[in-house]
Amino acid sequence: MIESGSAQKYALYAIGEIALVVIGILIALQINNWNEDKKKVKTIKVYLENLVDDIRTDMAKFSKSEKQSMFRYYSGQYLLQLANELPYDPIPDGHIVEEWTHNSIWQDNIPVDYNREFVAKAFLWTHRTVGQDDKVSSLAIVELKNTPEYSFLDNNKLKDAISDYYADWNFRFGPYAQTYINELVSDWQNALREEGIINSNPFTNANPIRLLQANPYLVGTLRGLTAEASWQAMSCKIIIDKGSQLSDLIESEINKM
Repeated sequence: MIESGSAQKYALYAIGEIALVVIGILIALQINNWNEDKKKVKTIKVYLENLVDDIRTDMAKFSKSEKQSMFRYYSGQYLLQLANELPYDPIPDGHIVEEWTHNSIWQDNIPVDYNREFVAKAFLWTHRTVGQDDKVSSLAIVELKNTPEYSFLDNNKLKDAISDYYADWNFRFGPYAQTYINELVSDWQNALREEGIINSNPFTNANPIRLLQANPYLVGTLRGLTAEASWQAMSCKIIIDKGSQLSDLIESEINKM
């Protein structure tokens, strides 16, 4: 028969063994959780690095589009002024228009007087709008939001900035905006064809500027295109600025990992 003292020792020993096993299991679970968290951090870091690359690609793309839109705005105003028509006023629409700077389309100041070469470029670029080629790069953000690790990202400021960036692009350049622009361009091209000319060769009419003077519908449509160009130029700049700020936020988050 086991003495009570010995029984107590065996009980304490057994409890100690169980406690060690439990502690071991808890430590193992903690290490496993730590390793899983580490994997999640590594995974989301890769996604964020890819997202920064996508946004930088966007910024380069929209920088080019901004210059194209600026040319379209200033060349549209030029055509209206040559036709002795009132230019488009961006102020009532709240459009902020930057000063003209030379670019690859026209490496000089905007002409004041009649310039046949500039007139040709102006007509040519009336229909070259910001469109399908100016979609944001979406692969990285789609992958990021579809991965379970996205919920592991607890930086709400960064998440809000990501959502705002893509939502604002959709508002400014998404399908709804593109439909309106395509309809406006189509109206312009059809109106030109009715007069026997096309964007790429306005000089099938001896004096395309005089043609504008005699056609209020053409003038109104050209004003619409000029307004749309100012909107797109401003929108490109806004998306570029947001992209720059978002890149900084993402890189700051990556540096913490």
